[in-house]
Amino acid sequence: MDSRESGCDRRYTFCSMRPVEFTVKDAALACGVSESTIRRRLPAFPHARRESDEGGAWIIPIGDLLNEGFTIDRADDEPAPSRDGALTALTDEVRLLTTEVDELERVNSRLEETNLELLRRAEAAEALLAEKAGAIDELTAALDSAGTALEAAEHDDAGLSVSAGSRSERAKRLEAARNALREIHRPT
Repeated sequence: MDSRESGCDRRYTFCSMRPVEFTVKDAALACGVSESTIRRRLPAFPHARRESDEGGAWIIPIGDLLNEGFTIDRADDEPAPSRDGALTALTDEVRLLTTEVDELERVNSRLEETNLELLRRAEAAEALLAEKAGAIDELTAALDSAGTALEAAEHDDAGLSVSAGSRSERAKRLEAARNALREIHRPT
């Protein structure tokens, strides 16, 4: 498992996946120094303690190591960074993060613009839908009128005597019905 999979990034001086206390040997390995260096510094670690009795292993809290300037979780072949080197690494990391934030802000801006355009389109679609609903209402009324005209025309045809005036009226109603039907079938 590499350092990213374990939740640990070796560029940093602290890793949450490591224990909070070390033996002298583990502290030396973690800090990239010799065991004798850690033993010489034991008096400087205020919270260091023996594991059990006088012969027990020393236990050193990570905070004591960090407070004394040691760095934790370096690769074994990596040299100990100087404070200037650590500052340079942090400065580089800040630059990288600033670049990423700038890019995320640009993406967010584009997404906001797209969202506004989609909202404008949705409003236009709603207006068109309202217009179509009005047209449907008008066509429904025309269809009702056409149905009434057709019924009247059929009724007139059923009568035995049809005067010239009633024929003219019947022709007008049929024409109105045909127009209404054309209006319904006309593409919009």
